[in-house]
Amino acid sequence: MLAHDPAEPAERRAVDLPLRARRKIELKDARIQRRRIVHRLQVAVVIDDDPVTGDEIGVVARKVTEAQWDAIVGTNLRAAFFVAQGFARQTERGAIVNLGSLTSAVGIPTATPYTASKSGVLGMTRALAAEWAPNIRVNALGPGYFRTAMTEAFYRDDGWQAAMLQKIPMARFGDLDDLIGATVFLASDASAYVTGQILYVDGGTLASL
Repeated sequence: MLAHDPAEPAERRAVDLPLRARRKIELKDARIQRRRIVHRLQVAVVIDDDPVTGDEIGVVARKVTEAQWDAIVGTNLRAAFFVAQGFARQTERGAIVNLGSLTSAVGIPTATPYTASKSGVLGMTRALAAEWAPNIRVNALGPGYFRTAMTEAFYRDDGWQAAMLQKIPMARFGDLDDLIGATVFLASDASAYVTGQILYVDGGTLASL
């Protein structure tokens, strides 16, 4: 999740908050304890950079354990809410960009906890947008198929890659640079009249379903 406070001065310190699903979330302390970097733009960015692992994806619903459910939903949904809440308590104006997914819109077999968490992120985004408008805008980014640490195991399978590419009209997987423009748009005044929305960056995947 990214949070942008336009009232902050240049040379604003951004806080990087890795949040563990099983660790009690203490935003008040985390804000000063985690590593900080100097950001040259007039933005404050909070990044939830503890994704679930690939081992917790690809489990049939009948075999999902409570620990797996709690880890995925806790990381993707619970943590996202409390980071947003912490940001809203610290500023009166700004923009929040939550991290959604294709699973915010469609169900994926063997990924029930993940799908539930990302659907929840979209619902949370809409609810917060309605509650915090007009001073804080809340939107979400919905990446398509990107190669990350979480999905690396899938990309090692040539057959899986070929099958997935047939579902993407742009005929390629996403590059992390493809997310930059959409993120800047949602976090900046370019989207000053946009809130409660999710912007999919998926090469046309959802449009072709």
